[in-house]
Amino acid sequence: MFTKNMYTEAIPERIFALCKLVEKGSISKLEAKEKMEPHFLNSTNNYFQVYLTTARELGLIAELDGNLSLIADKEKIKNMNMFRRYVISKLETFKDGYFYKVTEEYSKNGLNLCKEYVNIAESASYFSKAINEKVVENDLRAWRFWASFLGFGYLHNMNMIPNADIFLWEIIKLKKIEMKKLYPIRSFIDELRPYCNILINPESKSKELNIAVSNGLRTLHDQRKIEMHNIPDSKDMWTMIQIDTHAISRIVTHIEILE
Repeated sequence: MFTKNMYTEAIPERIFALCKLVEKGSISKLEAKEKMEPHFLNSTNNYFQVYLTTARELGLIAELDGNLSLIADKEKIKNMNMFRRYVISKLETFKDGYFYKVTEEYSKNGLNLCKEYVNIAESASYFSKAINEKVVENDLRAWRFWASFLGFGYLHNMNMIPNADIFLWEIIKLKKIEMKKLYPIRSFIDELRPYCNILINPESKSKELNIAVSNGLRTLHDQRKIEMHNIPDSKDMWTMIQIDTHAISRIVTHIEILE
């Protein structure tokens, strides 16, 4: 799912359910498959192997001599929020995979993609050219499941509306960033690294935040989870995608975590 191609069978809920099953103790692969996909369903698919492979590549489950065991800390799969944070913490290890590359491209141009590409076939063609890899429709269907779960945007009529509020907030919690401290924007972004690199390229010299990050910060500001500031005499000014109706329409210089 993350190492190369993406698979619709490996949805987050299935990976989480498998982890919770194995959390109770070592179990044979055959028994686990039966519990996840009972034989009376007469299914001929290979779903189980696909999401088992995904769980293994994420470092959640090990397979030895036909038995499965949980190798991640149980606290990491305590609930779906903790599971989300765990996956976010692993994304940087999959830079060569389609998921990472598609997300990077989406973060740069997500709003235009929603407007210009009305069907998934056109989107697949766009991403194939953009990342110089063969991206098929099923790749993008799988990407949508995980992009929505990890908080890069919101699904609307099968389009991903770019808004990384959930993703950014999970990183804030993951990194345990200090509350009630006024961070210059660059320092704040540095606090989010390396987990935010998939959306904010550390090698870029630009001080313009893309549409997903801009929308995400504004949403967190409106939710009173953070407060953005524009201090006119600041030496470090970053720009967001313009939204004339928002109190912070363009420039942000400092950020404070409120909760």
